[in-house]
Amino acid sequence: MDNYTADQVINGVDGECWIDGAKMAEVSEFEAVIKMVYTDIPLAHKLQKGKKLTGEEHTGKLHLFHVSDIIAKKVVEKLKQRKCPIFTVNGKVEDPDSLGTTRVSLFDVKLDEVPLLKWERTAVGEFDINFTFGDYDLEPIG
Repeated sequence: MDNYTADQVINGVDGECWIDGAKMAEVSEFEAVIKMVYTDIPLAHKLQKGKKLTGEEHTGKLHLFHVSDIIAKKVVEKLKQRKCPIFTVNGKVEDPDSLGTTRVSLFDVKLDEVPLLKWERTAVGEFDINFTFGDYDLEPIG
């Protein structure tokens, strides 16, 4: 992009998240990251090593206000059946002043952990859920 105005920078106030098709209004932060994995390659006649792309690592984080226990309930139900809880997570961010909308779909989402109960006197209930994911689709702006 050659240039932009301050109003075109996306504000996350209109960000949305769905887990297995259910809208999760209590999600206040959504992050999905692809980390490239490189293998060092010794190069002839050079002191530095080259880098060869040999994989990807997919991680993410949701920050939620503790409004319900729907995620914990789904996880516990699967674990009691000795099955791996797997989800599909969709996220969207748009801002009326920005240049468009970004959407992402994450498949084969596996949670690292899920809190069963967490509270602190005089504190607002909130927690993070870290996860990994398999395949993904991205609909970027422009």
